[in-house]
Amino acid sequence: MSRLLARTIVVSLIVALGLPATPRVAAAQSSNGTELLYAYVAKLPVGSLVKVTPKEGRSFKGILMVVDRETVVIKPKTRIARPERQMRLADIDFVELQDRNGSGSTMKAVGIGVASAVGTFLGMLMIAVAISD
Repeated sequence: MSRLLARTIVVSLIVALGLPATPRVAAAQSSNGTELLYAYVAKLPVGSLVKVTPKEGRSFKGILMVVDRETVVIKPKTRIARPERQMRLADIDFVELQDRNGSGSTMKAVGIGVASAVGTFLGMLMIAVAISD
């Protein structure tokens, strides 16, 4: 019985500690969703890369430019330049902070470095074999 109780307590703690730490804020989580969303977005530095999910429409990534009590201004990050979007906080479902240097780009850089080192080693080995003949 104590093992079951301990497992229940551990799972409860994980859930309780894990939910507030997420970088995603749902406006529908509370009755005062706009205030909750404003509290989160206001703490983000201007110039942050964010992913915005409107209540209607498709999500998009952009640069956070202006935040006030009712609206945010976001410059969409697209291949083709788009004008800034001013959105009411009441029309936004989620705002998620994005990492500019994602693990994909880090792994890509490591892979390029390893491939360069292996290529250099094999090239020098081939030169050494050619000289020794």
